[in-house]
Amino acid sequence: MKTKKLVPLLLTAILFIACLNEQFTESEHDFSTTLQEKWNGDKELSGSFYKNQTTLSHYHSDAKKIREILQNRNVVKFRFILGLNYNSEMTIEVAGVDEHGMIIASFQSTFNANNNYQYSINKLQNNSYTYQRLSNSSTHLLPYKTAYTYITEWQKALQSTKIEDIISYRGTRIRYFSLPKQIVAEMVASENVNAIAMFLAVNSKKKLTLVFIQKAHDQSLLLKDENHYIGFLSKQSNSNNDEGNIYDFTEPCPDLCD
Repeated sequence: MKTKKLVPLLLTAILFIACLNEQFTESEHDFSTTLQEKWNGDKELSGSFYKNQTTLSHYHSDAKKIREILQNRNVVKFRFILGLNYNSEMTIEVAGVDEHGMIIASFQSTFNANNNYQYSINKLQNNSYTYQRLSNSSTHLLPYKTAYTYITEWQKALQSTKIEDIISYRGTRIRYFSLPKQIVAEMVASENVNAIAMFLAVNSKKKLTLVFIQKAHDQSLLLKDENHYIGFLSKQSNSNNDEGNIYDFTEPCPDLCD
């Protein structure tokens, strides 16, 4: 008798939890859509936007969350979706999409305003490190000195408060950047990678881009100088050749929408 009474209760509980999960998913979707609509709809960026961006170092993207999305076989690409919140802060959503461009799973990156990272970025200017190994990601690897130039150009553009041409293609603001799944998988393949730092930057075409730099478990940028690591690795014996890579060459939408 007890078992028979428990069955309806268990079914009710399961349905309740399922409804909560569905509502939570819809709420997340609505929030993400609002951010995107505000980014694409605000004709003029406010002074608060420029102030917020000048105090921001980078966007922190948790490697564990990226790895969870990578486990889904239906994911073929990653999108890095731009948004604008009601505090006039640009947001970046990290999303895994299928072959039809449908989002399978996503999360919001977090703001990092620690200005100590600027020291590491400045060091890239005179860093002589060159990539030692060719791989599938070779076309997405960005030389250290070029990374410095791109990131610095964005910082200069913010000071001028004239970025509309930089963030737009033919009058339409960039909605997102795409990268193949295998490139993102390589970024977080090492156990020493705790997160990915996404820096806003301006490329050689004078357009907005993202520069991806790995972060170690102590939150420092995972970089090399010649063949030596800069900073501390928690699992140096398990290091691999993909550590210390800096990535770029995403596909912006527009112009390249999937």
